[in-house]
Amino acid sequence: MPKLAKATKSSAPGSYLGFSQQQVRLLHHLLSCPEGGCCVSLEHLDDVAVHYANGELLLEQDKSATATNPLADTSKDLWKTIAHWIDLIESNQIALDRSQFHLYVTPARSGPWATLLSHAQTDEELEPLLKKANALVMRKAPPACAPDLAKFVNLAPDVRLELVKRMTIISTDENPLEPVRERLRPTLGPAQVDATCEMGLGMAVSRVEELLRAGKPALVDADAFMTAFRAAARKSNMPGYLTNLAGEPGGSAVKSKLLARPIFVQQLDLIESDQEERIRAVADFLQASANKVKWADAGLIHESSLDEFDDTLARHHAMVSKELKVTHSGHPEVAIGQLRYSRCSQFVASLEGHSVPSFFVPGCLHALAESYRIGWHPDFFKKLGGA
Repeated sequence: MPKLAKATKSSAPGSYLGFSQQQVRLLHHLLSCPEGGCCVSLEHLDDVAVHYANGELLLEQDKSATATNPLADTSKDLWKTIAHWIDLIESNQIALDRSQFHLYVTPARSGPWATLLSHAQTDEELEPLLKKANALVMRKAPPACAPDLAKFVNLAPDVRLELVKRMTIISTDENPLEPVRERLRPTLGPAQVDATCEMGLGMAVSRVEELLRAGKPALVDADAFMTAFRAAARKSNMPGYLTNLAGEPGGSAVKSKLLARPIFVQQLDLIESDQEERIRAVADFLQASANKVKWADAGLIHESSLDEFDDTLARHHAMVSKELKVTHSGHPEVAIGQLRYSRCSQFVASLEGHSVPSFFVPGCLHALAESYRIGWHPDFFKKLGGA
């Protein structure tokens, strides 16, 4: 048994902020489980669960110990977790003899009862805990954990002992990312580890969101994920290539931004872009904005280079505008705007000599359009009331 133990070009938060502990553990298990038919789920049977090809399960509850100690003797988190597992067993949602149970707590914490539960193998070892627990449950003013604690006390002895034997409490990591980093360090240089972690997190969360949007349970095929992750990791660590560390934005984020009708979307309205173009524009804008922050935070680029990149795009926009003024004089303004947008979006530019993902140039152009620095319709500034 394991031992107990300055905003840049966007308002997006710093590295890993926004990824939950459960999502980090999802990635850890996707990178760790054996090949050959495993799936890893998020918030399906448990916070995270590994579904092995032979039908066995590993159920994991993930708790943060930054404010309280989830492993204290009368912790509500501890006994709520155990009561949840008991409910799964008693409702026949899982088979006790084919399941393992992990309680993962970070940063490292401990507690006498938690230590006992993680190591006990006999009824005799559990007896002191059961006596104290029963006395707590019977008090006139029992602790808040009493209802869940009573489920454990009143469980059939043979079921209770089997559950305890299959229970492991893991609290040795100060940061849940550290096990993921450990898996990547043997094959990556120090500068690439965190960037690759973040890329993997984005991929894992995107897989979950795709499944949920399709109305399916969030069970991620581990073999397929590893194939995609290895390919992406090789590509992202190729010299001269900046990979997408943010993943694709969720449908709700795109919809919310689109409904807010930011200036860059209004710019597209002026040239009569269709809904598909506007959705793609919002997705490109969100991905580009997030990756600017993540690349800078990971030390892959210097923030000042983003201003130079914007200057390059603005100069190209000016050149295209000048050319169209000569070659398409007298054409409808909407048609000129559509052509200007198309020409600029196809522009190929590098960032500090690195190739960038396909969404990045269009996304940066939309950021410039948002600030009225560039536009598509010849009369965009007046029509949108720029000041």
